[in-house]
Amino acid sequence: GCQHFEASQFMAYQRHIDTAAYLILWQVGITGDIHSRRLSTNPAYVELLVEVLGADYPAEHRVTVYEAATLAIAPPRIETLALRDLASVPLTLQSTLIVPPARRMLSNALVKSKLDALEQQFRAA
Repeated sequence: GCQHFEASQFMAYQRHIDTAAYLILWQVGITGDIHSRRLSTNPAYVELLVEVLGADYPAEHRVTVYEAATLAIAPPRIETLALRDLASVPLTLQSTLIVPPARRMLSNALVKSKLDALEQQFRAA
């Protein structure tokens, strides 16, 4: 699975995220701008984002800042670092934060057994 949020909205509202799935945060270069008034952010806002993410991810969790290439001759930016270091790297309006899963998915044995039973039922039909 994958979850997508605008970074400032993610910070301003209580979100229940699944740490077994990817988390994608857009516009981390204007993190904290809940009034759409800025074109950049201050590292203090990024530190707050790190604090919010720290409720679900360890400080050493590896994250990636991604910026798509805007010209055919330019490479994309793909910079992987520890979550705790996010405020120390330059972020732009194009920056997207990719947070990979922090844990494995948990199997739902009850639902799996019901699915198996349904499979047997409809295979016999």
